[in-house]
Amino acid sequence: MFDLLKEHEAAGEDGLPTNARFLFYELVQRGVLQKHDPDKKSGRRADSDLHAALTDLR
Repeated sequence: MFDLLKEHEAAGEDGLPTNARFLFYELVQRGVLQKHDPDKKSGRRADSDLHAALTDLR
């Protein structure tokens, strides 16, 4: 997430987009995250780590 923030800043954008879903799909497209949780047993959603990272960055 921090690297993505820096890329958006370098492109002249003010930080990250506010929509977490947009960020999730941007990272899925880059191969950083998977769209579906490969380990269904964990009970966590595929975007759980993304939301945790956004909270830390805020």
